[in-house]
Amino acid sequence: MHETLLTGADRPTGTARDLWSPEGENQFRLFVSSVRDYDSSMLDFDGRAVSWNAGARHIQGYEAEEILGRSFEVFYPEGDRAWGFPERHPAAPAAWGELRYEGWRLPQDGSRF
Repeated sequence: MHETLLTGADRPTGTARDLWSPEGENQFRLFVSSVRDYDSSMLDFDGRAVSWNAGARHIQGYEAEEILGRSFEVFYPEGDRAWGFPERHPAAPAAWGELRYEGWRLPQDGSRF
C-alpha cells in the first residue's frame, strides 16, 4: 500500500520565508530532486505530473520525459479509476487543506505497491 499526502497550504511566511527566496527555493529544488527513497512528485490542479524526482523515477519506473504532463490516473488500479478517484483527488486539498489516501499504486511495470 502507498500513502499519498496532498496539501493545499500556502507558502510559509515569517522566518521560513528565506526558503522561498530564489536562493532558498533553488536549494530546496536540488534537495528534492536528489531524494531517491521517496516519490516527491507534484501534480497540477488537473492531476497532471508537473515535477518528477529521482525517487519517483526509482519507485514508479517512469523517466520524467515519459510522465510529465500525463494524468496521474496511470498510477491507480482499474477499480479506483472506475470509482472516479483520480478525478476527485486533485481538488481535495483545496477543499479540505490536505488529502491522505492509502491504496494500491501501479508503477510502470504493472506490479502493485
